[in-house]
Amino acid sequence: MTVHEVEESVEHIDEQLVLQKAELVSNQEEIDDKGDEEHEQEGEDDDDEPDEWDQRIIKTGCDQENLKLQLCHADTGDWRQCIKEMEDFRKCWDKNNNNQRTSTVDNDNVDF
Repeated sequence: MTVHEVEESVEHIDEQLVLQKAELVSNQEEIDDKGDEEHEQEGEDDDDEPDEWDQRIIKTGCDQENLKLQLCHADTGDWRQCIKEMEDFRKCWDKNNNNQRTSTVDNDNVDF
């Protein structure tokens, strides 16, 4: 993998993260309100259950690769030192056809 290909991979992941963050921010208030209501109704701690964000990551089929990539970046502070993890994530992402699955009309119309 060349440096240029790694940079392109990083850009692709950054683009995906920007789209995911934009969607998350736009829905955050609704999610917070729903979560507060559910906790009040349940009256119990459900921290063992994946939250909505984790469920989305799990649905990609690449949650383990995503975790390894995030941990690598957290440990090193430098995406360039996480080439293997990034490559593993990219292969998983492609294998699970996530570009098709996450390509929606709403995402295509977002202006940044």
